[in-house]
Amino acid sequence: MLEAEAERPLVARALAAAVIGGCVLLFAVASRLEPAAGGIGTHEQLGLPPCGMMMLWGVPCPTCGMTTAFTHAARGRLASAFHAQPAGLALAIAIGLAAIAAGGTLVTGRTYRVNWFRLSPTGVGFGVVGLLLGGWVYKIVTTLVGTTR
Repeated sequence: MLEAEAERPLVARALAAAVIGGCVLLFAVASRLEPAAGGIGTHEQLGLPPCGMMMLWGVPCPTCGMTTAFTHAARGRLASAFHAQPAGLALAIAIGLAAIAAGGTLVTGRTYRVNWFRLSPTGVGFGVVGLLLGGWVYKIVTTLVGTTR
């Protein structure tokens, strides 16, 4: 990442404050939820329906366990978060890092940018898709084997 002077520091600080607010809100909600014992279903505490794939075929969907992983991460239980859904833990860490970067912008007025000459957008896309697919496969295996907690 590159750090640079913001063209409009006041706007950069306002956007940074909004990003921090969103990140804090996500972690605040996650900390108020109780992680589901089975590693799936924490989202139901938010009034959302159960996973349709799990109900129909007995196989978790690609996002099964994300909310549970996030609730564990919000409590600092990173191993439990990984076990619930590795991609959910990665998302929680990414949101935490976004809050830290936004905090830097809020304090200094400087922004952070990705150097796309060194980091390929296609590579990032494949990495994200690979992470999601890997987390899904991990979730399917742990659910079918019965090691989900």
